[in-house]
Amino acid sequence: MKDQMQYPRKVYFVDVGFLNISNKFSHDYGRKYENIVYLHLRRKVKSPDEIYYWKNAQHEEVDFVLKPGLKVKQLVQVCYDISDYDTKKGRLKHY
Repeated sequence: MKDQMQYPRKVYFVDVGFLNISNKFSHDYGRKYENIVYLHLRRKVKSPDEIYYWKNAQHEEVDFVLKPGLKVKQLVQVCYDISDYDTKKGRLKHY
């Protein structure tokens, strides 16, 4: 619980079209895909309280941790371009 409180909550749009408006001059496809995956997971899980993300002190993260109750059921990592160096180095290291 303490670890969860130290990181801000992630915000997702119910309508992905809002991402197009808010990112009018940006092509952040990774963020758009992450939002789409979140919407899909929300339809699949029983409660939105089962969806978390994980981040450590080195800012490495897992986009979605599906955790019904106390047990982790599944980890989901979303990225637009797996060949991107920063993606490999910063987000997929150690998983």
